[in-house]
Amino acid sequence: MDRDTIAGEVARLAAPEAAALLAPLDDADVAAVLRSLNPAVADDVLLALGEDRRRAVIAAAPSDEARQWTRNLTYPDDSVGRVMEPPHAVFLPGVTVADGRREHGPLPRARHADRALRRTAGR
Repeated sequence: MDRDTIAGEVARLAAPEAAALLAPLDDADVAAVLRSLNPAVADDVLLALGEDRRRAVIAAAPSDEARQWTRNLTYPDDSVGRVMEPPHAVFLPGVTVADGRREHGPLPRARHADRALRRTAGR
């Protein structure tokens, strides 16, 4: 199965079953699959991997994502902290969406923030 197919399956499974599906993959591939998922799903699967594998997968992820996953796991299960994503751009107050997009270009398509920016661009 390719990564997109695996990610689709992981998103539909309960965390323990998703962890079992990911078990044969190497750590970098698991990190890539988890990066494509909703942060809440990724966190649940990370926890289901077990401590040793979780540490290895986090170590194989890009540093910004690894820091965010590590930080997210310090928050209580039912808190918004558990589902945060690293910022892709930070804007000063008063910067319009059009100015921000002109300066930074489009944000990565796989992230939720870019879709939100596109919806508000006409305002």
